[in-house]
Amino acid sequence: MTEPTKTQFPRPTVPSSRADLHEIYEAALVEIRPLGAGPQDWVQASALIKHMGKSGVVITAWNPGKSRPSRADNEAANEQLLMHLKATGYDVWEADGFSEDNEHREPGFIAWEMSPELGCAIARGFNQFAIFHYLADGSRTVLSIDDYLP
Repeated sequence: MTEPTKTQFPRPTVPSSRADLHEIYEAALVEIRPLGAGPQDWVQASALIKHMGKSGVVITAWNPGKSRPSRADNEAANEQLLMHLKATGYDVWEADGFSEDNEHREPGFIAWEMSPELGCAIARGFNQFAIFHYLADGSRTVLSIDDYLP
């Protein structure tokens, strides 16, 4: 018996359009904490960013595009993303985006003071549709990677 291939068992996908997904991203809440910090250390992103006075981009490798990989595949992709972000030399912390009802949560990372152009380029490499860009005043914009094509 042969091993199943991805073509035999494709990953589940969501029927949502990119515009629908973008609306979900706009409504998402974000918390951040230093890498390796405890569960009690999550802080609302906008408030901490404003306090620190530093900009940053939030990127995840979780659930790329419309694809919905397994938890193990999502975790492995996020580990690859973390290694990639660390290699850029930017200070990287954990960042979780989640729904208001906390029913859905996606782990990711904030790269402090990374440009939106570089953030979108990295996100594109992980098949993401968008990133969060925070200004030093704590304000946030959801950026479509399509707006930053090379």
